[in-house]
Amino acid sequence: MMQSAHSVMKKIEQYAQARQMNLEKVKLACKWAVRLHDGQKRKSGDPFVIHPLMVAYYASRLNADEDSIIASILHDTVEDTSVTLKEIEETFGKEIAMLIDGLTKLSKEKFQNEKTLDSRIETIRKWFLALQKDVRIAVIRLVDRLHNMETLFAHEKPEKRKRISKQTMDVYAKIAEKLCIHDLSNDLGSLAVQYYDPECFENIRKLCNGYNQDAQKILKELKSELHDRDQQKKIDHIEYESPSVLAMHELHVCEAPEISINMPLSFSIITKTKEDCYGLLYLIHSMYRPAPNKVKDYITNPAANGYHGLHTEVILKDGRHMKLKIRTHEMQDYYRYGITLSCFSKNKEKMMEFDWLKSIEHVTKESTSEAFFDQLSHDILSSSIVVHTDQNRDLILPANSTGLDAAFYGFGSKALRLKKIKINGVVMPIFRHLHHNDTIYFECAREFQLKYEWLEYVDTALGASFVRSGLQKINEEKRIDQGKKILMDVLKHHGKGFIEEIRQKELQIFFDKCHIANINDMYKMIASGNLDPEQIVAMIDHSDQKNGMEKSREMVLKIDLAMESEEPKIFEILKILNIKIKKYQFLITKNKKRVQALVLLKEKQQKMLEHYLKKQIQTNSIQLVFKYEKYSIALMVVCILIFWGLEPVLASYIYSKTSIQPLELIFIRFWVILIPMLPWMIFNFFNRKNTLVPIGNPYLILSSFFLIGMLFFRYKGLQITTPSSYSVLHRDHVLISSLFTIPIAAFFKRKNITMILVAIIIFSNALILGLIPNWSLQGKFFSILATIFFSFFTLQSNMFLRKYEVKSRYYQFITIIYFYCALIITIFAPMPFDRIFFLMKSQALPIIFLSVSVFVPYILWHHLILKYEEQNYTRISFALTWIATVVAEYFLLGNSINPIIILAGTGMSVAIYLMTRIQKEEVSANKREIMGNED
Repeated sequence: MMQSAHSVMKKIEQYAQARQMNLEKVKLACKWAVRLHDGQKRKSGDPFVIHPLMVAYYASRLNADEDSIIASILHDTVEDTSVTLKEIEETFGKEIAMLIDGLTKLSKEKFQNEKTLDSRIETIRKWFLALQKDVRIAVIRLVDRLHNMETLFAHEKPEKRKRISKQTMDVYAKIAEKLCIHDLSNDLGSLAVQYYDPECFENIRKLCNGYNQDAQKILKELKSELHDRDQQKKIDHIEYESPSVLAMHELHVCEAPEISINMPLSFSIITKTKEDCYGLLYLIHSMYRPAPNKVKDYITNPAANGYHGLHTEVILKDGRHMKLKIRTHEMQDYYRYGITLSCFSKNKEKMMEFDWLKSIEHVTKESTSEAFFDQLSHDILSSSIVVHTDQNRDLILPANSTGLDAAFYGFGSKALRLKKIKINGVVMPIFRHLHHNDTIYFECAREFQLKYEWLEYVDTALGASFVRSGLQKINEEKRIDQGKKILMDVLKHHGKGFIEEIRQKELQIFFDKCHIANINDMYKMIASGNLDPEQIVAMIDHSDQKNGMEKSREMVLKIDLAMESEEPKIFEILKILNIKIKKYQFLITKNKKRVQALVLLKEKQQKMLEHYLKKQIQTNSIQLVFKYEKYSIALMVVCILIFWGLEPVLASYIYSKTSIQPLELIFIRFWVILIPMLPWMIFNFFNRKNTLVPIGNPYLILSSFFLIGMLFFRYKGLQITTPSSYSVLHRDHVLISSLFTIPIAAFFKRKNITMILVAIIIFSNALILGLIPNWSLQGKFFSILATIFFSFFTLQSNMFLRKYEVKSRYYQFITIIYFYCALIITIFAPMPFDRIFFLMKSQALPIIFLSVSVFVPYILWHHLILKYEEQNYTRISFALTWIATVVAEYFLLGNSINPIIILAGTGMSVAIYLMTRIQKEEVSANKREIMGNED
């Protein structure tokens, strides 16, 4: 085998002599390598020195310069022998020592006490940091990995081969692609797939063999037809481009090889000049029918990795598609060898021409190995887009970058003053995702516009780094206030109560775990974006921490995509989050396609999935619902309709059967519900999962008084009128509440339609109050008072709900309201026990149903509003409860259906539905306007 090493050295020396390098210096490097690696063996049994010599030989095939050749020969000496960087610097020079240092792995001993650091990932981090100084380090490392992959068969452990291959696919092949060294990228990718997934590699190899046979026939015909028509002799060469093994692997060919049978064959056509490229494109389109929207001009708009060329796709006579890539000789060389054409030349000014190299510094700042690799995969190794600025400057960004990300890439810290953006001439929110070839305009203010929410608006490590550094510059006192406000909002959103209610013991454990000195430091870390407040919620929520015993639920995921969107990205996200897919289907419509999948999800996975989808998928239509959700929703809506519709009918029925008075009915109603709930209240107080609502709050006491008043006047009114008449009129509380809650701007924006709806409600009231026979003035007065009291109860209780963000503690809220009501009615209108016993004995079932008919619908109503507030059925169910009242009255009381009630109820229901919908749209529009900074 030493003869083989000798032959490789001869090739290296011949290359050095041909390039007029310092031959003696190169020979000396070879002697050092042979001496220092003497006695060392590789896994294959070959002398170790063959590896560095082969790396130097591969580098020579890329026209490497003298320093790179010597660094390649000696790149393993510092790591595997006793020689030091200082000795290499003294003998071979400072620049070679710098290159070798960038290629040397970090020792594992450095990470034994650092659990958040992984030696393999940290070596990649060091390599990327070295790239900022000299991109030649990347090229040498890539050819080093190429030879390692060629000898990977020598590793006995299959899991190690698989791990190295995965890293090669995820990092090295993609970096080669980023540097536009396609030949090297294809070789690395092909070897990696071969070891990572042998069965898939064999499928791809068979497919490629089939493609090659077809391609040779088409190539012969293509050459003949083009040369016959190419009278000006623009074409120098035509060749078939075999598809990339790695690209085919990523397209799930291994899982569904039949998908790739009809992949378009690809050919490259080499011309003399740029003008010839465009002339040839016209000629090709005159010969073949071009496929729609498939022409890509990378000459005028180069790709993110600096690639130039003209691409088109045409349709052959048999219906098959064919891709044609038209390039000059210079473009073809750059396609194959990329940045090596400039980084190994004497003029190295172009070494830092890739924008992604400039963002490495921000990616490498991530504290943990995992965080660094996540950002590396997203910011550097993912696909890129090019956007154009109004200053005739092109920005190369990671795919899915937002307008705010582009501002940071273009202006750095100045983007902290960003006020608004225009994308393709239209004002857009700063969090809008960008597409390739978008034109973006930035408008900045004089003062900082920075907000904490910007951390959600950036999708790159570079953007997040600038936002965090900007947040840290805010005054310390303001940061504490801001951090406290952010945490309060998150706690309220999750229904976890207040910061002061967090148990100090739990908080101290959290501080010790996260190395936080005190609560003010925690607030500052939150405000600076260095601590996610969701971590504190997870610490409080014990139910999510029960030994991972949380069960998965079957849920249906529906996503509407634009026709050009790529659905594999969705499955990549599901794979990342370890989500099991039970079945899926694609539904294609005229303008879009839908991905519908049945998945098994835990609650945490559900939240993460929603977050990932909103960030990664370009669509506004994402639905994630429980498999049988529509049936449970329908059941809840039916229960609400029946119970709320039955309440006035049951009250009238009880009046007709007993001598009960309104205050007595109120007394019994509250205690019937409260007595079975008292044990639950006591248990919840001592074993609560969530903090209790503030039970001594005056809003609660006022709400209780208004609720009692509303019930008193309601039952007084029902003693005189029919339930259906009262039920329609009672919807007035929606109008009264709306006058207080609809924003003034919304009222004027929709002035005409709002006034029409108000007129319909007033007209409906007039019909009820004026035309219903046998309804005394006193009865009408009581009904109106009940409506007013209900409006005040709604407003007062909503103020409490908004202020304290009760949400998951809503059941506590309802229970406490009932407790206060029962206490108030007992104090002011006590009822003898014998009277209670008599009434319950004679009409127990109707009274129990009457009590349940209010309590249960409120619980169901809250659940619908909280979880499905965007859906129409929450408004429909409330607007149409009068139907249940009319039907129940007809069957239970035997009253006839009055057409006036039907007319008035229909008009009022439609008007209420439209008013609440307008209100919802206006609130959403205001939120979008605020978030988009469009003013």
